[in-house]
Amino acid sequence: MNKLIFSNVILWERHLSEMLEIFFTEKDKNNIFLLSCNEYFYSCPANNYKKKNICKKCLKQKTYLTKNIMRLDFKEIKLNQNQKINLIPEFNNINEFVDYKYDDFLPAGQLAVSTLLSQTQDLFAPFNKIKKKLYTYANNSINFYEDCVDIIDKHKIDETYTWNGRRISDGPLSFAAKKRGKKFFSYISGGNTKSYILQPTEGIHDFNYTKNRIQKLYEENSSNLEDYKKLGSQYFKYMRHGGKIKYGMIYFNEFFDKKKNILSKKIFKKKKLVIFTSSEWENFALVGKEWRYKNGHKIDSYKSIKSILDDQE
Repeated sequence: MNKLIFSNVILWERHLSEMLEIFFTEKDKNNIFLLSCNEYFYSCPANNYKKKNICKKCLKQKTYLTKNIMRLDFKEIKLNQNQKINLIPEFNNINEFVDYKYDDFLPAGQLAVSTLLSQTQDLFAPFNKIKKKLYTYANNSINFYEDCVDIIDKHKIDETYTWNGRRISDGPLSFAAKKRGKKFFSYISGGNTKSYILQPTEGIHDFNYTKNRIQKLYEENSSNLEDYKKLGSQYFKYMRHGGKIKYGMIYFNEFFDKKKNILSKKIFKKKKLVIFTSSEWENFALVGKEWRYKNGHKIDSYKSIKSILDDQE
């Protein structure tokens, strides 16, 4: 089979190792094609603002990697640098833009918003101030998508592998494979340093796939849940009290002043336990409406917080 592998985080050693694991697993049984960026993207996870020196460092790392570790046991494909411009229609606000799909297929608006929010972590910037950058990012994602469709056709690619999948610099590859009816996989680091996640979804943050996977794991291990309960307890205690950072657990506690208590002036009749496992901007950035809506209503963490603070019981 012809397999196309792509990573836009060559500078991130932990995530680069995932790509290498896939490469060494597949290379003896298949024809491997390695997709290279070569300063193609206006933003990528390891270089949000396309700084020239970081691009050069990445290219140098890739050259060393392919020659000395992968030993050129693959065919390299470089992206076309001549990109088309002005591919995006006009939008009046962020809500219209985020739902835009190129050719009614590629979620170019969502991928662009996800890319920008990863940089700014700001949901409240006026649309007219971020519009130009969003259009540039969406335009970049469409060019990447079209190039990937051509690459899949030209090299008769059977399967694609892309890291993460929620930004303009990775997601379009999976959608191109899906458009052509090919198998596609997204990958990322696992729960420890000896594992990684590989799943048949456009991006690693696939809501329904994850939900079904959790349900399946629970059913398969319903008779012996002690290990899962232990991990869950560790995560809860970490989120509640902080402490030593554990692999795969976000360090939210580092951002808060433990001396402040916004509920100190209120007297409640009942104790309230509130757990937020992520942030508003990060959920909004993930591809798929299921991350932003539930039962037809927009998910608003800030509204939920206000309801809790206003509740006198």
